Formats: sequence, structure tokens, C-alpha cells
Amino acid sequence: MWKKFPDCISFFQLRAKSLSILEYEKLYSDLKSEFSDVDIIVNDYWEFGLSANAFGVHIGKEDYLSTSQEERACLRNATSIWKGTSSHSIEDLQNLELDIWDYSGFGPIFPTNTKQTSNPTLGAESLQKALVKTKIPLVPIGGINSENFTSLFQFGKILPASISMMAEEKSLVKIVDFIRNHPHPVR
Repeated sequence: MWKKFPDCISFFQLRAKSLSILEYEKLYSDLKSEFSDVDIIVNDYWEFGLSANAFGVHIGKEDYLSTSQEERACLRNATSIWKGTSSHSIEDLQNLELDIWDYSGFGPIFPTNTKQTSNPTLGAESLQKALVKTKIPLVPIGGINSENFTSLFQFGKILPASISMMAEEKSLVKIVDFIRNHPHPVR
């Protein structure tokens, strides 16, 4: 479905945590073969993402903290790709190594069923505060749906993201209509 809206969906993140690395690599390869012009951010398998020359890599905060100094240097030196991490509080954002990251997922903003986490729901007010405290684009995550999506734009520069909203055509069309009628500086 998302392929119908290239003006509104510039890239997507391939999040398939239940797959082995070999299964993930095959899925990535299959997607790139079928949709060669679509940019993909590789989630978690960052070393593969670098070797595949993916559009970007996303490494969760907890996973990044377990990397070695050599691995961090490798990420820092990978300047041709987009790199993202996750933050679950304003304190997390303030502790980011800004010379590495191009964006941070921030949340969960709303209650979610797609990821089991011990992180508390932050709410839209925390997103508003976080946008003032950070210099990198934020991707609000967690419980984003077609009912609450549009309210997040009142806070300024965000990169909208959702799992469930992109999986249902009715929700996707509603969001595409909103984006097309409300130009936004970051996509």
C-alpha cells in the first residue's frame, strides 16, 4: 500500500526482530529487488545495514550501550547513511552522542501493543518538552494511530512513524491526506 504514496513515505524501517540474521538479510534483499527505489532503514542488524549500504540503520539504546568502542567508532565513521537510536526519556535524549545520531525514536508516547516494554508511556507533553531539549529530529513512537497522529504535528519538527497505522489502508489514506494538506518541513 505504501508504495502508492512516494510523496508522503520517503523511507521505511525494516523491523523484523523475530527473524534470524540470515532470514532478515533475505527479506531485505527481496524487498530491495522488488522495490529498488525504496529506501530502507535496517533495524538492529546494523553491521549488515552498513555492509548492504542501506539507507540507514537503527540501533536501540540498550543495544548501542552494549557495543564495543570499535563498533561505536565504526558507526561514527559511517557518514553516508542515516543513523538512529531510541530514547525513552528526556534524560536519554540529553545523554545521546549527538555526533553519531541523525534522529532518535522517542517514546512510547501512547500505550502500545506492538512492543512489550517496561518503559513508561510518556505522553504528548513529554514529546513537546523533548523537542525543546534536543537538536536532532525526533520520531515519536508507541501507540501512534490515525486518531492521535495529527495531534503530534502541533509540536513542530517530527518524523512521524507508526506500525499499525501503515498496515491498514483506511488509516494510511487518512494520514496521507493529512500530510498532503499540511506540508511539513521534515519527512
